[in-house]
Amino acid sequence: NTEEKKPPEPEKPLKRRAHELWSTDDKNTFFEALNEYGKDFDAIAKYMMAKVKKKGVVGAEHCSKTRAQVRCFYYRTWHKIAKHLNFPEGVQKLTQELYGLINFGEMRKKCGVITVKNCIKLNELIYGGITQIRIKGKSLRIRTPNCRAMRKVNQVMDSEEDKIPSRIIVELRPKDKATWHTVQAMSMNPRVRTTVTNHTKLATLLNYLQKIKWKQTKGTLCVAPQSDATISLPSVKRNEASTSSHSAFSLLNHEKKFGSPALVSTILGLLNQIRHSTPGNRKRQRADSSSDKSKSGPAVGGGESSSSESEKKDNTGNGSCYDINLPAFSLPVFSVEPAGRCLGGGVDKTLVW
Repeated sequence: NTEEKKPPEPEKPLKRRAHELWSTDDKNTFFEALNEYGKDFDAIAKYMMAKVKKKGVVGAEHCSKTRAQVRCFYYRTWHKIAKHLNFPEGVQKLTQELYGLINFGEMRKKCGVITVKNCIKLNELIYGGITQIRIKGKSLRIRTPNCRAMRKVNQVMDSEEDKIPSRIIVELRPKDKATWHTVQAMSMNPRVRTTVTNHTKLATLLNYLQKIKWKQTKGTLCVAPQSDATISLPSVKRNEASTSSHSAFSLLNHEKKFGSPALVSTILGLLNQIRHSTPGNRKRQRADSSSDKSKSGPAVGGGESSSSESEKKDNTGNGSCYDINLPAFSLPVFSVEPAGRCLGGGVDKTLVW
């Protein structure tokens, strides 16, 4: 009784997990949510769910992406572009991921398809906050977006008390009975409530009420706060992102605030190296031809062009006169009489400032 040994079965190859299919709309929605919430996968998944429901798609819960799918797509995209990026040592991992993915999404939105050749421009966009790409004969200028995630990384988030409202509600009530009866006699509501912009002056509202709406009023319309009202001036500070240039959210500016001087010099060297090595950034100096030199020869008389002579005439008051309409200000009025006479009419002109 010999037991026959069965031949060993060949090992089956391991099946790789198939990635979820992401449409172009899904990718666009992902990068929109990334600019808003950063590396918050739960918030990104909720944003994508709300976007699908807003479109009215049947079975939105099955069509939208889950947190695991969002996380997988985040790291899959990061590993694809990370091998083409050059971050110096010392930059935090989260800063690398957000700067790389957010700038990649902005370049993808402007260019459509990003090739390996454009990855040099992506590095320039990350370092300096701006780059320029030429596609189909057109030059596209791309900047690092001023989004919520970038403001959070650079710690320039606006607090609630610093925001100035665009609309202000103004409510006027009669102070005494005589005022109430005066307005009531004109068949008007004594209580006025209106919404104005933050640029509207109070005098504009009072003139409208007294001269247009309440034409029969006698006397002057005056306003005053209530006796128990507390008036405090708001404290407003300007945001750093609004005062700086396009490099406000660049990696160079970020490391100037939070990094070391050695790291800043390294990034600045990499940025200069990219800008000098890229052929598109080199400016070709145009040599003047002989025909141009002959056309732009010295002027006859004193070596100055006719345009400079006309400018001198206008500046000295001997040239042609122009009427300047200036807005009226409640300031002292000064009159300045020119030394010579105008060539146009031969009458002295007086300039009012």
